[in-house]
Amino acid sequence: MKFYDGDYTMKKKDYDDIERRVRAFRSVNNIRQAIHPVLTTTFGLTNNQYSRIFQNVVTLDDLFK
Repeated sequence: MKFYDGDYTMKKKDYDDIERRVRAFRSVNNIRQAIHPVLTTTFGLTNNQYSRIFQNVVTLDDLFK
């Protein structure tokens, strides 16, 4: 868990870490179904080449609607 005071920008290392964790989770639990990473953030996500890993982004505003 990390704190940012603005939009979060995915980096290659973060992208690789999430992919590695999804593969490990799938392997350990013998899961064949889709796994959909979701980002929960205070402000939002900056779109770049690595942000596509998230199926959905939930912001603080979404939680209080």
